[in-house]
Amino acid sequence: MIKAILFDVDGVLITGKYKYFSDRFSKEHGVPNDMIMKFFRDDFPACAIGKADLKEALAKYLPEWNWRGTVDNFLEYWFSGENEKNERLMKFIEELRKRGIKCYLSTGQEKYRMEFLRKILQSENNFDGEFVSNEIGFSKKEKEFWREVMKKLSDYRPEEILLVDNDQKVLEIAKEFGIEGRVFEGLEKFEKMVLKEISLIREKINQ
Repeated sequence: MIKAILFDVDGVLITGKYKYFSDRFSKEHGVPNDMIMKFFRDDFPACAIGKADLKEALAKYLPEWNWRGTVDNFLEYWFSGENEKNERLMKFIEELRKRGIKCYLSTGQEKYRMEFLRKILQSENNFDGEFVSNEIGFSKKEKEFWREVMKKLSDYRPEEILLVDNDQKVLEIAKEFGIEGRVFEGLEKFEKMVLKEISLIREKINQ
């Protein structure tokens, strides 16, 4: 029986018009996507595991991207475009927790956006804990991340933990530690899967 569920953030709990921020910025500001992706390829990974500061890393790129505001202005623009919360999934998580299922965040984030997301998701009240790449020091695609997760969730057997993510590679790595994973394909499929796997009886969420 599943006793704990780990939820990815982007693409699961948070949705948006564009899959990637680079697509949005490129379209709205006329900057070639390749110029933006250079930052995400070369500098952002270190920020995401807490080895570099995002504001400092961005400073050298913003002039090339013709951004005339401050770094803080840029982050506000970036984060505000990716803040659409999956309200129905959040309601389902609330019901799961009422029935004793522990729910955690499992996400790859640098520190500034994680601060932003905590406010959007009200994570302190709505989740039982967090596993964040910039705090653990490793990405979700590294085994060290999942070693830390299993250390913190040592009260559970691996088969009692479910990971909900939208990255197959992440699911494959977690599987090496015995964690069952499911690709998030929308709330309806997720509800049916969870109801079946934990034998949870509940009323349909109001539309």
